[in-house]
Amino acid sequence: MPKEYNFTPQEIEDGKGLAGVAYLTWVGLLIAALVGKDNRFTMYHVQQSLALMIGWLALSVIAVIPILGWIVMVVGWIICLVLLIIGLLNGFRGDAKPLPIIGELGFKFNLVKGGTTGGNTTGSETPPTPPTE
Repeated sequence: MPKEYNFTPQEIEDGKGLAGVAYLTWVGLLIAALVGKDNRFTMYHVQQSLALMIGWLALSVIAVIPILGWIVMVVGWIICLVLLIIGLLNGFRGDAKPLPIIGELGFKFNLVKGGTTGGNTTGSETPPTPPTE
């Protein structure tokens, strides 16, 4: 089950440009990760883009296998291209939707820090106090 992040409208507005850039090759991914590291919405899309890039890399490795690998590569690249377009649209529009098929992998990177996820934290919880001696 994917995590649900509660992004503020300000986070989305400030980060949606870099969120879309994150899907534009490895260079765009690095730029978005470095420049937008303080924006949770941007980092959400960085982790989704990273999953997509890893999928593309895996397909490149599979392409070494003659015939069957080439077929898998062509089909996989078409799927990755469709996922890339979905990611670009989600990022630039300000949508926080996981990519189909590989979006779950993106959550494993856990790049989105702070804030609330899925309503599990209320913000009123205080950390435990350390024991005193």
